[in-house]
Amino acid sequence: PETTMTKTLTPAVGYARRSTDMQEHSIPDQQAAVERWAALHGYRVLRWYIDDAVSGTSARGRDAFEQMLKAAENGRGFETVLCYAISRFSRGSTNETGFYLHRLHLAGVGVVFTADGIPEGDEGELIQGVKSWQARQYSVKLARDSIRGQISNIRERKSAPVGQPPYGYDKQHLTPGGQV
Repeated sequence: PETTMTKTLTPAVGYARRSTDMQEHSIPDQQAAVERWAALHGYRVLRWYIDDAVSGTSARGRDAFEQMLKAAENGRGFETVLCYAISRFSRGSTNETGFYLHRLHLAGVGVVFTADGIPEGDEGELIQGVKSWQARQYSVKLARDSIRGQISNIRERKSAPVGQPPYGYDKQHLTPGGQV
């Protein structure tokens, strides 16, 4: 809402997540992009909820995400959650993502994915569902390709990947002549 002299900013919180600690700049980059978007669109980010080095394929283990949901449902003091992209919010199934979006909606809290440009209304609901599905499929494909790569590496080297052997196994080193 606007007054004649000043514009009232919509109170919001930000949510950011990165999957691994190898993405050093991911969270600050997400925050900067969301803050820029908020300033241009009349929002004020009150605080951030950040899950660092946590997979988005499930809400389990995402403590900041759970805290954000609880705050939204318990006299939150904010009207909107701003998140860089739907893939940062969730890489769960479309049903899981929809469930959390619905919980926020029931609490009177909107969610805006600032980089996705999802419009309001029926068209936006369809696009949001497709983007949610795409985010999930990215994780499924990444897991499949990672496992394929590991299996190929094991077959090629005829040994376990570098690093700690899996639980319950010992690593053996072979000489060029094949001796343990």
